[in-house]
Amino acid sequence: VGRRSAVFLACAAGSAAAFSVPPSMQLRGSRTDVAVDCSASPLGRRQMLGATLFGTGAILVNPQVASARKEVSDGGLPPGIAEYMGVVKAKKQWTQIGKRVAEGHAEMPAEEWTNIQGFLRKFYDTGKEMEEVSNAFSNDERKAVAEVAKGFKKAVKAIDKPAKEKDWEAFMTQHAQLLAYIEDFQDIRAGKKKEVKSSQNGVVDL
Repeated sequence: VGRRSAVFLACAAGSAAAFSVPPSMQLRGSRTDVAVDCSASPLGRRQMLGATLFGTGAILVNPQVASARKEVSDGGLPPGIAEYMGVVKAKKQWTQIGKRVAEGHAEMPAEEWTNIQGFLRKFYDTGKEMEEVSNAFSNDERKAVAEVAKGFKKAVKAIDKPAKEKDWEAFMTQHAQLLAYIEDFQDIRAGKKKEVKSSQNGVVDL
């Protein structure tokens, strides 16, 4: 094998190992040693958290991300990815609940409203997941996310009342507020803003 072919093969074999993530995104025990320098550029934290999610798994569209996943010996994901997946899933479920209440409130049985209250107990943890994801952000962004998460958790507690009373109009008003908190978080994560607007609308006092 010629010299150029040998170097090419070494680069191809080492491409997976060439992936590196910021210290705050690495798993314990992960290795990023590279024997041959193939000029691989590491992913930024936003690219790492920008995985495209489908169903119960994660399809990581960037080949460097996919390569990194293969290197995790226990099959887990770097800190922040699982939490962001949780936020995305919660947003999807919350949107579906809003659609159901807005369009089918007249036919919803008491049991369905009770199920929504049960979902709220799990939905509350979405605020904690936002904070976990923000550990990889800048100081200003972490502060902004902390504000969003605080308002979000307060709003989740507040919306339990209209759900219990089956007050669909009040529920939908507060539903939109909670959705705005999640969208604020996603905007901060995308680097679009550091100040939140949703909190200016206020949350119903408990």
